[in-house]
Amino acid sequence: MPGGNELNGLDGGPAERDDARAGISDFGTELHRRRLAAGLTLGELARRTHYSKGHLSKVESGGKRPSEQLGRQVDAAVGADGALLALVQRRDRGTGPAPDTSMDGPGPAGQGGGHPAGPGMGAGGGPPLPSPQTWVLELAPDGRGRFAEGIVRSLAGMADGLGVVSFTGTYATAAVDVEGLAAVAGSLRKLGRTLSPAAVLPMTIGLLHTVRVLAGEAHGGDQRALLVLASRVAEFTGWMAQETGDDRTAMWWTEQAVVYAAAGGDETLGEYAQVRRALVALYRGDAGGAVALVAPVRRRSGLPPRVRWLAALREAQGHALAGDHTQAMRLLDTAEAFAARVQPEQSPDLMLGPSTDAHTALVRGWCLVDLGRSAEAAELLAAWLAAMPAGQARARARFGVRLALARAIEGDLDGACRELDGLAEEVRRADSATIRADLRGFGAATRRWQHHPALHDVRTRVRPLLARAG
Repeated sequence: MPGGNELNGLDGGPAERDDARAGISDFGTELHRRRLAAGLTLGELARRTHYSKGHLSKVESGGKRPSEQLGRQVDAAVGADGALLALVQRRDRGTGPAPDTSMDGPGPAGQGGGHPAGPGMGAGGGPPLPSPQTWVLELAPDGRGRFAEGIVRSLAGMADGLGVVSFTGTYATAAVDVEGLAAVAGSLRKLGRTLSPAAVLPMTIGLLHTVRVLAGEAHGGDQRALLVLASRVAEFTGWMAQETGDDRTAMWWTEQAVVYAAAGGDETLGEYAQVRRALVALYRGDAGGAVALVAPVRRRSGLPPRVRWLAALREAQGHALAGDHTQAMRLLDTAEAFAARVQPEQSPDLMLGPSTDAHTALVRGWCLVDLGRSAEAAELLAAWLAAMPAGQARARARFGVRLALARAIEGDLDGACRELDGLAEEVRRADSATIRADLRGFGAATRRWQHHPALHDVRTRVRPLLARAG
């Protein structure tokens, strides 16, 4: 009889529970059939997937509920190309709360990552910092603004708050320094490599406000250049918002980027917005939705190679998430061909991150984890991360955590813990929703080795990183 906690996530009545048990039985039956067709014994399947022979036997008989990670591993081992994984994912779309994937399970309510220093104390126990305050800044399209210090209950009532300062004036200058503003935007992108996205967001929004007001007062070529610059800043703002975990705000800023780009004569950003939407879909687990968004973009011959390259990468990730090895590899090869045609001047942000070749290889490693090929993924990710130049903290944290996840899935717990230990500070500073998703995956992948000595310290360090996101 299955353990009680295996079915605790089912909230529905008897009919829904029966459907869930039927889904578990369907998976087990199909796994058994495909394992025999592949000529594998249970022992051989256990060695390939790092699950015990007894556990796999219970899964095949319907006595154990398969996790999505197990589904990915056995799908790859028997060459099902996503068919077994689809059975797990279809079952998991049913009713009931999502399974807990925290590092140690839920802790005490309100337990979080507060600063160890007392209220008003400096980080090192030095002189007290200024008392915490709420600041509200209102920016109007014509350049006027209002700043309020104090706790303001609503924007509508801001003028009645304490410490309100209004500022007006003209942004007009004899000659708009578009290159200077672009340099500021580049500096913010550079800061985005090392600072928390929450720290960068207010600066990007302030810069975007300045650029949009200047664009409204400029004419001719200056106006078009400023509008295109506004679109790039808005695009980056959307990326930073997504990294904070706010998908809705991220897509709002991306839509603003499309509007500014079109007004400046750049029609390609509308297609790029589809790539951004696909990335949001991927992190929501919607593989089919991601593929549907970017496949038409990747096929459009008139688009810049950079846009088609990114579209091919997102499409490959969608197929990998669905467990389709054949399609994922085909799209990654297509992305490599597009990457060879991307020029640095077409993609200035790449100068602040991994090269096209490096990024393509790292995404290939990312996909291999989703395809259940963790050993191959770990080898690829480790090689490219070792070659990554200094100053790529965010990328190193993002793909380094995925490398730790690959090692954990492969059963190399000591290696996985070493990876996370070496990344702890970079992960903390990155404060990325993308990275937190893989940290939760690490927790799920290592739950069956709860008593491994190397895991305790890692869990202790990782839990506050997850708590910061609630």
